[in-house]
Amino acid sequence: IRGYNKGKRVEVGLQTAFKGWLLDVSTYSEGVILWVKTEEERKVIRIFQEFSPEFFAVPKDDVGNDFKRMQYILAQHQNVKKVRICEKYVKLEDHEKSRVLGVKVEKPSVFKKAIKEVNEIGLFTLYNTDLPITQMYFYVNDLFPMSFCQFKIKVDKDKGKKVNILRLISLNMLDDNEKLFYDLPPLRAVWLDVKIEHQGIKPYYNDPISYAEISIVENDENNVPRADGYKKRRIRIDKRNEAEIIRSISKVIDRLNPDIILTQNGDEFLFPYLVARASENR
Repeated sequence: IRGYNKGKRVEVGLQTAFKGWLLDVSTYSEGVILWVKTEEERKVIRIFQEFSPEFFAVPKDDVGNDFKRMQYILAQHQNVKKVRICEKYVKLEDHEKSRVLGVKVEKPSVFKKAIKEVNEIGLFTLYNTDLPITQMYFYVNDLFPMSFCQFKIKVDKDKGKKVNILRLISLNMLDDNEKLFYDLPPLRAVWLDVKIEHQGIKPYYNDPISYAEISIVENDENNVPRADGYKKRRIRIDKRNEAEIIRSISKVIDRLNPDIILTQNGDEFLFPYLVARASENR
């Protein structure tokens, strides 16, 4: 299993429990992936969990208030798993809760499709349709990023890829999100700087890489990357051609295995730029 008991043979169907930090959550077609750093091995592992995202529907004024009938109509949709009648504050200015219909969709991959088709019926006003599924997962499970938890998992076989994967059985949070100062997990961070050969005022995706620097960020006394990003060691990557630079960046990042990659304008430009340059040099 990648990142868990590396190098050991793990029996399919095995169940085990451990403590660790829930770093982040991402989605896949059937549910969510929990990215967890284990307390004992300090390894980052992926744990899969099926998850049914939910949005809310309120019958329009001219439809009436027969919630049982509306519940039945919504439950007939092929991608709807369950419909419940509940009470929620519909608007920010509301002082009292109103009856609404909670519509659970089978899986994340059909969430937007189900919303679109329910909206086209024309009977409902819909809410929580733009809430990211990852944020929804944290909210409905009363969790938060970097929380310390107890995990119980089982080893399962991925039928499609024929590899072992970890599936969540239960999760118990051992942390308190109301604490002003809480312990952060031990993290490793690097700075990634990429120098680009460009003639104009700003670089573009078709400009080649000149060289790259990967710097290890020093940790503070709590073993957390320093807030000022102080770099204790730099690795310069300056190869004969761009393809070699890209391969070397990947190898160094893989070897250092950081939890956090710090950049300037990473999401806006640098990471899409590196994808474009890697595609150009395939």
